[in-house]
Amino acid sequence: MTPTSDNGLSLREKAAILSETLTAIMTAARFRVFDGKGTPPLPEVAEDIPFDSSRAELTADFVSGVTRLVVIWKRRICFYRSYAIVCVLRARGAPVALNFGYRWEGPAGGMAHCWMTLEGKLFRENQETGRIYTSLLGERGSAVRFWADPDNIPANGEKTVKKEIAQ
Repeated sequence: MTPTSDNGLSLREKAAILSETLTAIMTAARFRVFDGKGTPPLPEVAEDIPFDSSRAELTADFVSGVTRLVVIWKRRICFYRSYAIVCVLRARGAPVALNFGYRWEGPAGGMAHCWMTLEGKLFRENQETGRIYTSLLGERGSAVRFWADPDNIPANGEKTVKKEIAQ
């Protein structure tokens, strides 16, 4: 029998998830720092593993905790946390997608946010996100979606997102 901790994950599962989480965070950091733009690659959904929503929640809780301890870039914590959770859950059969939203706020730029959806619904995310980013600008397969605040899309906004999708 494998010992479990108080959150329902075995120590063996936690060790594997910890390793995968750290790998995902390092991949995301390397990609953002050295490559600059675009989205790091995401694993395919493991088709041979049956999806279990209760295990997805437990796993996401653990990954989120690790991310809070490791990631020092607080401005982009939503990206690192979401990317790590998506990588770990997709490897465990969960059809989770990574979502990027952008809210343009004039010539100086705007505000970006990253979150997850599971089976088309917000996953571990404040419902306000679904009310802000309602305009789907594009998607890359079933793994990545790009959203915007429909009230604040500049003329070149959709062109910029199409470039991102092509990468």
